[in-house]
Amino acid sequence: MPKIAIFQFSGTGNTYFVAKSICEALRKTDRCDLFALENHLDDADRLIERYDIIGLGYPIYGSSLPPIVFRFLETLSAHQKKAFTFCTQLLFS
Repeated sequence: MPKIAIFQFSGTGNTYFVAKSICEALRKTDRCDLFALENHLDDADRLIERYDIIGLGYPIYGSSLPPIVFRFLETLSAHQKKAFTFCTQLLFS
């Protein structure tokens, strides 16, 4: 059974809702844990080592990533993991 970690940042709660829904669906067949990205900037590498698949969810800010997501990605070491991303937005950009 793969272990999946989803890191999410949510400014308004919408991305959290989507991340939680994805994690709950994955728990039907896999182990899935949900992490608030802003609480794990310093220990993300250590957490990622414990999982087989990594997810990253964030809202679109002005057609780009939120600054905290850039900081999160810059702190990571190279990992050979399967990964997926998802983003939420009110309107198209």
